[in-house]
Amino acid sequence: MRTAHNGRLSAVLMLILFILSTQMAVIAPAVESHSLVVSEPLQASGRGLTVWNGVVDVNSDIFVALGDELRIGAGSTIRMEDGVRIYVAGRLTVQGTTSAPVIFEPKDPLDAPEGIQFNSTSRNQGSIIRNLTSRDLMFTFTIYDSNPLLEDIRIEDLGWVGIDMFSSATPIIRRLSIQDAGQNVHGTTSSWRYGIGVSIGAGSAPLIEGVSMDNLITRGLSWWGGAGGLVSDVSISNVTGATLGFPAAIYVQDSRPLLENITIRRSDNGMVVRHYNDSYVTRPVVRDATILDSMYRGVLVEKDNKFNFTNYMTARFENLEIRGTGGPGAKTPNLGYVALEVNTTGAWFENVIIADNRANGIQTFLVDSSTSFRNVTVTNSGSLTSSNEQRRAGILMRSSSYAPSLYNVEVSGSPGAGLYLSKGSVMGDGWNIHDNGDVGLYVREMHPIAANITLSDNGMAGLYVYDSSNVELWDVVSSGNGANASNPER
Repeated sequence: MRTAHNGRLSAVLMLILFILSTQMAVIAPAVESHSLVVSEPLQASGRGLTVWNGVVDVNSDIFVALGDELRIGAGSTIRMEDGVRIYVAGRLTVQGTTSAPVIFEPKDPLDAPEGIQFNSTSRNQGSIIRNLTSRDLMFTFTIYDSNPLLEDIRIEDLGWVGIDMFSSATPIIRRLSIQDAGQNVHGTTSSWRYGIGVSIGAGSAPLIEGVSMDNLITRGLSWWGGAGGLVSDVSISNVTGATLGFPAAIYVQDSRPLLENITIRRSDNGMVVRHYNDSYVTRPVVRDATILDSMYRGVLVEKDNKFNFTNYMTARFENLEIRGTGGPGAKTPNLGYVALEVNTTGAWFENVIIADNRANGIQTFLVDSSTSFRNVTVTNSGSLTSSNEQRRAGILMRSSSYAPSLYNVEVSGSPGAGLYLSKGSVMGDGWNIHDNGDVGLYVREMHPIAANITLSDNGMAGLYVYDSSNVELWDVVSSGNGANASNPER
């Protein structure tokens, strides 16, 4: 009896051990190593889990299939050969920490790896990348119609594009840092598309919170092709040097993002908004932006086709500050063209401070009622070296149709006229123009309609009207003007 009982007990124990060993075999990682060389493409399937730890040499493209996961442990270093890319159709998890980030770098200093690409099937698969640092990669992330979470990403010595979005990609990106982009390919390529921090295109709409970029050749943030998204808490400096593409810290073309809390320093151009294709709507909303020490322009809003005279609002700015355009803090001083330019299109500006620019504070050309300025202060702006009286003005408005508007505007300290109006029409209220070097308000072949105008202590006449008709100015107060005048006409 006891012998039979013991035999049955042994059989039960053997069955339990077999079941447990089978389950453990199913859930065990497919690969887990502290030193790994990947020389063949990874094409796992059937809910496979691949784990990389330590130093991993990637010698050919990696494919993470739908239903599979590649997991990279904290402190790992991924060394990639020339042209190699990790393609994610399933899930990628990068478990870096602040003290032990995951490093992506070339296997050889001459290699040019292409980073990580998320394909459309990876959408909603739960990819999470935390505390990743890439060094000397041509691309870091390329995202097609996917939505990974990227947090605490640092990109160093980038070649082409740091994060490249296509096909309605919607990633969430928090705390992105990019240092140096495009220098390693500058002068060696015929393509303009290099030295770009983040490119957002083809209907993509990311959420980006916290961006720091410095020393990029072509662009910091770049939108195109009906893209959008929300981007906040951005600091970009030293975007300069591109000769094949239009260099700008922020470039928005045919897109409508929302940007908040933006600081741009010492770039060739601060922010460019350009409408190119009428199949798209161009209308970014920018709130709380400060643009300092640009070499050429602080803000440019324009249409690519200057012969398309159908105007509409293509940008809205609230709480904008522009200082130092073309000034001593710029990369090369005295090359400033204008602090804020609106060309052949429309835009809305509210609560604007423009100061200490060695170029026109504001310049408009071929604008109409779709352009409005409200609560604007322009001080110490205008060219100090140009002999062209228009270039020396604080605000220059040319060839406008009926009628852009200026409400609650103060202009002072310009070397030329405070407000120079040439050809067309304008309407407004509450103009305070004082302490400018030349005429306070210069009206030339223009038809202004404005009220409540104060003109004081300007070097020449308070108001000068030349070859104009239908000039309607009400409640004008002029005092203390003309101290620099050498003839009674001015």
